[in-house]
Amino acid sequence: MQAELDVKPFISKLWQMVNDATTNAVISWTADDQSLTLLNIERFVHELLPLHFKHSNLSSFVRQLNTYGFSKVESGVNSGPYVY
Repeated sequence: MQAELDVKPFISKLWQMVNDATTNAVISWTADDQSLTLLNIERFVHELLPLHFKHSNLSSFVRQLNTYGFSKVESGVNSGPYVY
């Protein structure tokens, strides 16, 4: 008998956004597939957040990332203001 995975809604929605090829100009994986990056904050806040969540608040989204163990990449080749 295979156990069902208990994937939290936030993680599921995040996975959908990052893996959707139509959103690559807004949110995508870094070249090494180790981090996600927000490439167009304006479109992310106004188009993607309301589509997947009940809000369009970037701070709330970042807080949720932090809750699930994501943290900003501060150094290295993939570092940037919106790389997690």
